[in-house]
Amino acid sequence: MPNPLDRIQSYFPDFTKTDKELAVYFINNPRNAITTPISDIVKETKTSKAALSRFAQKLGYSGFSEFRYDVSRSLIGGDEDIVEEKKITAGSIIDKYIEYIGQLKEVSSQPQLEHIAEMFLSSNRIKIFGMNRSFNSALQFKQRLARMGFDSEATSDTVVMTDCAGILNASDLVFIYTTTDNTKTFANITKELKTHGCKIVCITANQNLSFKKLCDEFVVVPRISRDSYFSFLDDQPLFMIYSELMLEAIARQSNLKQEEEQK
Repeated sequence: MPNPLDRIQSYFPDFTKTDKELAVYFINNPRNAITTPISDIVKETKTSKAALSRFAQKLGYSGFSEFRYDVSRSLIGGDEDIVEEKKITAGSIIDKYIEYIGQLKEVSSQPQLEHIAEMFLSSNRIKIFGMNRSFNSALQFKQRLARMGFDSEATSDTVVMTDCAGILNASDLVFIYTTTDNTKTFANITKELKTHGCKIVCITANQNLSFKKLCDEFVVVPRISRDSYFSFLDDQPLFMIYSELMLEAIARQSNLKQEEEQK
């Protein structure tokens, strides 16, 4: 993976004016990315926390926390005098997941969760698509919905997905779980879904999916499998935690709706 500062250089021509100001700041003061409080960075660059998050996402990170961590790792990795041997233990794995779960705060927008819940409760049919390991997250979401009394269908069969894309309409909702969509399966399916007006929520670990603009909501979770020291870890626990956030919003809005109907 490219050094984060090299990434900034390569993306520089496509940056906005604000992005370029942040790029120059971090190139000239790379250690500030890891030692300076975000509030101070915002003041020094005359930007905002949202601008920092957008800047990091344009570089391919889930948010500023992941960018900051990668800069830290890069700076330490480039200094042989301070590199310490990394020992992977049960405790270090737990700590790593805690770190990445913390990064979920940057991508967990409450208004977005509320919108997802609204779309869910106003939809007739709920379909949940996933492939390979991402299907585990899709299936878990379906099972949790069933325990709450909501009917849905989860599938990893591309033939079934294609069939669904041909019959679903504006009154229906599809959740797509995919880490990267390397096979471009969902790129084709989303195009068909949108021709019929079907609502789409995508939960992914790739900020740059080609069908991003076709989604009504597009959620990028931190990608722990990209960590060079812990590359064997799976992204799916983070997907499942985000599912829990959606379930909470759905349950809360459903309860409020029932209370209003009983009045």
